[in-house]
Amino acid sequence: MIRYQSNLYAVILLLLLVLAIAQLPATPDEDEEIPYQLREELEAVLKRKAERLYDEKNEQGLHFQRGGYGKRFEKVDDDTYRVIFIKDTVSDERLRTERFRLTLSNESGKWAITDEELQSSYEEMIRDKPGDEKFYTFDRFSFEREGLKVTATGGAMVVDYLLAEPDSVIFGASQLSYDYAPPVNLGYHQNQLYAQLQQDPPEDFAF
Repeated sequence: MIRYQSNLYAVILLLLLVLAIAQLPATPDEDEEIPYQLREELEAVLKRKAERLYDEKNEQGLHFQRGGYGKRFEKVDDDTYRVIFIKDTVSDERLRTERFRLTLSNESGKWAITDEELQSSYEEMIRDKPGDEKFYTFDRFSFEREGLKVTATGGAMVVDYLLAEPDSVIFGASQLSYDYAPPVNLGYHQNQLYAQLQQDPPEDFAF
């Protein structure tokens, strides 16, 4: 009997919780059901904005912007809606992504963007810039840092850059030797990584 009463009370509480959730008012950000024709008119404005962004070209004659928009429209009143719009702008080495909240208003029977609020911006996505490499030839080359020692004679070198700073060095030589001994103050995670690398096949890890 006790088990039966406990299960019954649990069912009653669950039903009460479901009813309470169902009666909660919709939040302002919740996308209300809007008529199909109205949605088409609102999205047409956003599509034109995205198309204008894409049509713009940089000095090299290349497309460098794109836009996209959300499908959830926040109703302010019958003549005003808000929606999220994302704008990407690419440069030689960075991609900037901006999040806007656009306000669309019905003015004299036509929908138009009447306000743009920048909510956030992110531009930490970077890439290599093709063509910024520098090429060198050398009679003798030596390098020693953080346990890595390299010596070479009679070779060529390519230095690649990222954000105007040297990012990688590639070189070949007729005589090339190298060695690596981890520094004594190498951190725990670096030591673990080095130990793992040593377990790889010799052809993949030559030190």
